Amino acid sequence: MIIVASSTNTSSALRLMRTIVFSKDNGDRPDVNNVGIVITDGQSDDGPATAAEALAAKDAGVRMYAIGLTDEIDAGELKTIASAPLTEHYFNRTSINLVQTVTSQLLWSVCHNPCPPSPARTPTVNTSTCSISCERIFRCSNFIMIYD
Repeated sequence: MIIVASSTNTSSALRLMRTIVFSKDNGDRPDVNNVGIVITDGQSDDGPATAAEALAAKDAGVRMYAIGLTDEIDAGELKTIASAPLTEHYFNRTSINLVQTVTSQLLWSVCHNPCPPSPARTPTVNTSTCSISCERIFRCSNFIMIYD
């Protein structure tokens, strides 16, 4: 199959996720954490805009995961999208055949690790603090997956 032209407007997808999808008017549950999962086989059309929208999403409390599928990805851009720590939120050059497995692992992690990141966009390290602040241990998060 030959692709004549394509576009990857990741920044707009992230903005839509933050401002429309994760809004009270569209069913966002304020007592449940929001999670965004970006799965891509390439790069966005506008790296700086994507970085700005990813930061805005994380500042709004959205826990972000980034999964790159091919050698055509921009690893730096995906690391900018992903929440810290990158070892838990960034997957590089995952085989397309493993997307379902990785996605299942992410969903399990999201549903069983509900503690929100700290204001500095890093997870809470003190597990006793986390246990106290996250009383809804078995509530799954609101999430959206963005495929481009």
